[in-house]
Amino acid sequence: MAAPAPRPIRTSDLKSKVMNVAQTSIYQVSLQPPPAVLGYLRGRGFEYNINGESMELMCESTSIPGSSFMTIQNNSRRGVSEDMPYMRAYDNIQFTFYVNYKYDIIEFFEGWMDYINGIDEVDNYNSPYASYRMRYPGGTGEVGSTGYKTNIFLTKFERNIGSQTRDNNPNYQLDYTFVNAFPISTIPAPIGYAGSDVLKYSVNMSYIRYTRKRTRIGG
Repeated sequence: MAAPAPRPIRTSDLKSKVMNVAQTSIYQVSLQPPPAVLGYLRGRGFEYNINGESMELMCESTSIPGSSFMTIQNNSRRGVSEDMPYMRAYDNIQFTFYVNYKYDIIEFFEGWMDYINGIDEVDNYNSPYASYRMRYPGGTGEVGSTGYKTNIFLTKFERNIGSQTRDNNPNYQLDYTFVNAFPISTIPAPIGYAGSDVLKYSVNMSYIRYTRKRTRIGG
């Protein structure tokens, strides 16, 4: 089969096809910690239902998730070697937040991770002889679950959401759901006297898989 021949493109067609590009700076995250973690944070004086939305709006950066196939090599035909996928792997997702003067985002994720490794059940964690037991992970939707996994959400949209583009084309948004997510690490946030800047805090989260839904808005 021959390759398609190039064809001329009018400037007006080029503008309508290329100029309406998505922007990287317009998105929203929703963390929605599981009930057991909510109760634990409440006992430490942090109310997600009050502070969660403003905290999530301070998400400075994240990423649209990626995935890949894990493959094995198939040599069943002479002279032909090809990769055959057997499992889909999902990358961890990282969120970076601006930190407000109350250090809410640090309290939130440190509290979530403290709950995971059972610090609240230790009488004196400052003691060098203190020990802990990791909690059972549980999962989203389990009745009465004391687990630490939950679904988190990322929505990517554009400025003129709910209306049409300047070329009268409909808008779209992408809704990602990260299934059974939980924090696995936080990244050190440098501080120093060299020059003051906004403090940022980053966390890596693991999850089973993500699902994606594209929704047409307007038009």
